Amino acid sequence: MYIYKLTTNSTKMSQVTWPNSTSSC
Repeated sequence: MYIYKLTTNSTKMSQVTWPNSTSSC
């Protein structure tokens, strides 16, 4: 769940780190 917050702040990093996770969540 902590990743969700990170993705919101860093969309670029999230896309490269968890491209599938972001879509799933």
